[in-house]
Amino acid sequence: MRRRDFCGVLGSAALAGCGGLPGTGPDSNPDSRFGGEPCTDAFGEDATCYHEVANPNGDLVLVPDRERITDPSEPATFTLENGLNRTVRVSVTFPEVYRRFDGRWFRLPDRRQDQGGEAELSAGESLRFGLTNAAGPTPEDVDWGAGKAYGAGQFAYAVWSYEPDIRAVARFVVDGDPMTLAPPGDATTTRSGSEIEVRGERFRERDHSLTTTFTARPDAEETVAVPPEALRGQWELRCVAYLRQAGVSTVRVLTEDRGFFRTPLEWLDAAGAPASDDTVYEVGSTAFAVTERSV
Repeated sequence: MRRRDFCGVLGSAALAGCGGLPGTGPDSNPDSRFGGEPCTDAFGEDATCYHEVANPNGDLVLVPDRERITDPSEPATFTLENGLNRTVRVSVTFPEVYRRFDGRWFRLPDRRQDQGGEAELSAGESLRFGLTNAAGPTPEDVDWGAGKAYGAGQFAYAVWSYEPDIRAVARFVVDGDPMTLAPPGDATTTRSGSEIEVRGERFRERDHSLTTTFTARPDAEETVAVPPEALRGQWELRCVAYLRQAGVSTVRVLTEDRGFFRTPLEWLDAAGAPASDDTVYEVGSTAFAVTERSV
């Protein structure tokens, strides 16, 4: 089995998230552990990375308190500094957090949002942001906080100013244990031979509208590696964990109408992975294909 380098075969219009932008060389921040490294293009061409800014005057910069977090249970905190000679309007709803994994940036799902809306930041002013793991408490010294679910790895956090259109980005590293994918706690399972059928505790047959099938593909020649963080926030995708049970090759998930919620393939696409019935994904040591059928 080999992992598929899909970044190398995509057209230039589809390369967002497939690496970084050129470094700024001597203009890089000498105090950053990422100095001299490229920024991430996961946020588009209007992103400004802290480690590429030698002088924050004239820029909107997101400064991390620490670029290395010693354990996933510890919060990450940042200060947004307005070095522009104008007021900016900042979105504080669902900040964008990406993880770099197997050469690509994947967006973490919006798990929990404590506060939201927008804020105005005058020239020379600053705002404090905090990121906590899962349901951890928001640090007391921040103005805006949000929660994600993540383990060890390399990450990028972005705050979006939509007036003017700028994304201020800070990269950071989390040490400690990696995340492992676990099945949803409210699932009811029925096993028949090598197949497991999964339903939610509140599933009603008359509302059944989507069947998602995960099929083990241990002999696939090409796979796309996906971090568990990208699957953690979607109920059906967490059921991939059942494929780790001995002798299980198929997991069939029955769900009701999800309304505006994304299907598993739509979720993978939004996270930054190619989404199709032909793609074989790999999470940890589990390789699998996804098919969806509306009923």
